[in-house]
Amino acid sequence: MRFKRWLLLGSLGMSLIGIGGVETPVTVASANATRTLRVFPKSIRGTWYTYNNHRYYRVKITAKQMISAGTTQRLHSRKNVYFTGKPWAKRVHPSWIIATHAYYQDEDWIWTYGWYQGAGAGNYYMRTSNYLEGKYRPALQLASGAGIWTDGYAYHTKHLARHYSNAHFEGDRYRPNN
Repeated sequence: MRFKRWLLLGSLGMSLIGIGGVETPVTVASANATRTLRVFPKSIRGTWYTYNNHRYYRVKITAKQMISAGTTQRLHSRKNVYFTGKPWAKRVHPSWIIATHAYYQDEDWIWTYGWYQGAGAGNYYMRTSNYLEGKYRPALQLASGAGIWTDGYAYHTKHLARHYSNAHFEGDRYRPNN
């Protein structure tokens, strides 16, 4: 898992669509809504840590921002329509992202992607809990790709992030070639 690269590319909304295999389609909850999310749900807000290659990575999620790897993404709402922008237009909002609920295999994910992103699967976040050290601990499952494939987990403490950096849990989905 190359979390740093995933985090940087994901924060810019550059995830690529996975190739191969037949996937169950993602149901976008806001398909009938008129706008994308205005704020991130309270369940995923807070400071989360991951650990990879002897380094900690911090992701801070507030009501309207995601801050990671020195990059601040600002959540903005817009009409719930397919938006590509004009290819020749100057990109004046490179740090803007949009988010919506996405349901996939009975799971409720927060789906984020770039304001100007016209293709690609985006990034997914879901609050969960894992049984660690004798207790259920809150975790933020990180995923990407067309099949919402698990990239890893983030935790509220550095200790848990380091100790469980390579842990796999029941129900995780991994890319078909992994």
